[in-house]
Amino acid sequence: MIVLYTNVYLLRLWTVYEIACFLSLHPLESLQVLPTKLPFVFFSGLMGYYLVSTTLLLAEMHTEIPYIHALVLTVFAVPLHIAQRSWAREKTAVHDRLSNFSVQHCLCSCEDDRPLVYANIAALTKALMGIRQDVADEVALHAFDSLVRNNLPQALLPSLGHFGFHYKFLCILSSSLTLPVVVDELAGFAHGMPVRYFLVHVLRNVALAFAVIPLSIALAESVATRCLRLWGWHELIFWSVAFLAVAPVCGCGTISTVYVLSWASRSNIGLAVLVAGTVFLCLLTWRVFFGCACCRPSLHLPKLFQKCVKSACVETFSRRRSMSA
Repeated sequence: MIVLYTNVYLLRLWTVYEIACFLSLHPLESLQVLPTKLPFVFFSGLMGYYLVSTTLLLAEMHTEIPYIHALVLTVFAVPLHIAQRSWAREKTAVHDRLSNFSVQHCLCSCEDDRPLVYANIAALTKALMGIRQDVADEVALHAFDSLVRNNLPQALLPSLGHFGFHYKFLCILSSSLTLPVVVDELAGFAHGMPVRYFLVHVLRNVALAFAVIPLSIALAESVATRCLRLWGWHELIFWSVAFLAVAPVCGCGTISTVYVLSWASRSNIGLAVLVAGTVFLCLLTWRVFFGCACCRPSLHLPKLFQKCVKSACVETFSRRRSMSA
């Protein structure tokens, strides 16, 4: 099932009923969520990467500032971090709405449909659990609320990507920056470029496209999701501290990369180290993005509904007892 997600998706009675029915009959892995903002963000990121590439090229041609790459990337990292903080807050808001979900609070454009949907939800819950038909629909509706609260966060948020984007989208974005460089360097063979030089730079761009840039965005996303309740100058202080913590790591990585590339250009041992480093980074990236995919929970309907119905019965009877008291 593909969900075109907007902020109102979880506020509409029919759409919530639709997604809950799907999750009741299919595993979580069959649900795919595509936010309507995703195409805009993706193509904006694509244009941003081309802008970064063009700026780096012009800076190399017309300036002799040392480590100009780090300076340019730092400037462009600011809007990226702001966008990631905004997306992290939106995902947190989705999680909060799901944690407080109640079918009674959903909107319905035609109020005449509300009793019909309530009856269908109750019938679905009773049928899946084998509950007697004389059980009150209110109990079944509370069980449905528990189903949504316990399982929709597990289905929706991982579908949005653990780091704001899925790995395949990050690879497309990063390849738009590195692949043109590899194509341009192919022209060097016509001017006597050594094969070793081309191989070294191909390995470098492969590591950038499939490991370094996705890992950098994942690191930035991990930082951006921290302390989301900070605003104003408190958030500015948080940004400054995060930058001071991450900058030395990035600086050491840049210096190490320059040294290894220079070593690989003149030594077979250096070339072997570059190959091993590229493989290691790719494996690390795979572990970061896909290592926990097999650990995602799946739905176990009997135990789940027994737990939901039990909690719903307790909640319903406690309410009635408090009202009678």
